[in-house]
Amino acid sequence: MTLRWTAIVWIAAIATIGIAGLWMGAPVAGLWRWLAIALALALLIERMTSARPALHATLEQPQSVHLGEPTDWVLHVTNTGRTALRCAYAPRPPEWFSGQLDDAAVRLRPDEHQCLPFNQVPQRLGEHLWPRQPVLVRGLFGLAEWIRSVPLHERDAAGESPAVTRVSPAMLASAGRRTALDRLGDTRQAIRSFGGSEFRSLRNYSIGDPPSVIDWKATARTGSLVVRETEEEQQLLIIFALDCGRSSRLRVGQLDALGHAVNISARLAELADHAGDRYGLLTYADAPIDSISPGHGPAHLRRVRDCLAGSRAQQNESNPLSAVMQLSRALPQRALVLNFTQLDDATASGQLAEATLLLRPKHLPMVVAVQDANLEQLMQPTGTDRNAIFSAIAAREYRRTAARTRASLERMGAVVVEATPDRIEREVFECYRRLRSDKRI
Repeated sequence: MTLRWTAIVWIAAIATIGIAGLWMGAPVAGLWRWLAIALALALLIERMTSARPALHATLEQPQSVHLGEPTDWVLHVTNTGRTALRCAYAPRPPEWFSGQLDDAAVRLRPDEHQCLPFNQVPQRLGEHLWPRQPVLVRGLFGLAEWIRSVPLHERDAAGESPAVTRVSPAMLASAGRRTALDRLGDTRQAIRSFGGSEFRSLRNYSIGDPPSVIDWKATARTGSLVVRETEEEQQLLIIFALDCGRSSRLRVGQLDALGHAVNISARLAELADHAGDRYGLLTYADAPIDSISPGHGPAHLRRVRDCLAGSRAQQNESNPLSAVMQLSRALPQRALVLNFTQLDDATASGQLAEATLLLRPKHLPMVVAVQDANLEQLMQPTGTDRNAIFSAIAAREYRRTAARTRASLERMGAVVVEATPDRIEREVFECYRRLRSDKRI
């Protein structure tokens, strides 16, 4: 409860009359008691009438909500009572949502409704139930404002139900997918020859071209020798290995390390599917958790995304060696194994090196780690603050450990990609494009 200026004026009048009664005597002396009783009764009536405010709150949600992407919602509030109602409200999102929230103070006539748009960034996968929404309701006599809460619903085909948001891994935007495929060189025409190669283009004959590449039909149409250019059809095998151990809960930017790994894996899986590659998934902590055998196609992509959406950070330390041992037994051909983990984890760094050695030379291991964007700033403290100095020492030790681990992995033949959250996905995609074009997989 928050008293308004009318109640404060009333209290001041009671105090003034009470003091005056001490000097003037009866009948003024007892008047303040009746005023105090009237104020108490008025506040009691306000409390009872505002206990269940005649408000109905519904949430307008987008069709899809993706991890780490800013998303727009709209909160609708309707007065279902018979009298006008003054109230103030602000959206209250679930725990793992972040963003700026604005409030609104409105006067709602009967059956009138107001809407308040807001933007939030979901930071954890899964289903999130929206809590009851806080509302500040003005009392019947305008003496106080009462803090109340109303349940939040969403409209669906069956009517109304409690508001629940399902957060899924990120997807490639259609424009981004087209650009990414162009960069990979996979704008394919689906025109294939019987030799297992893929048609690319026609060009004029050059001295030194073998007779077998001449396109005789095109030559007959044009009257000059025309050569059919083809390129060897590639179908790579990619395995996404996600570290779900204790260190994956560390927050890096807006998401934790596992959230970044899930988003990159989901987007790269979509890109690989459009490029015609086969891909599988393995999540692990101290032991393998979930796995999906390699495949491709829309149904397989949905399975991989559903498994990624169910990934959760565990309390146990990571053991990448046990995960790689399972992978090495299940992979019949050379594969690109993307291991999303942390380079500074002293407990797992030795096992990570052993796992890399186990994969080489048959497979190509690729270690992906997200680096904190504020690390360089922490390493250079300003002033003589003790906490800043301790933070700088810890940051430098972190970098030394990560650098040693990275150098060791690269000597073993692994590809290491380490970057800040705003650059990590772009560098992973570029590395995939480069490895694909160089035919290192």
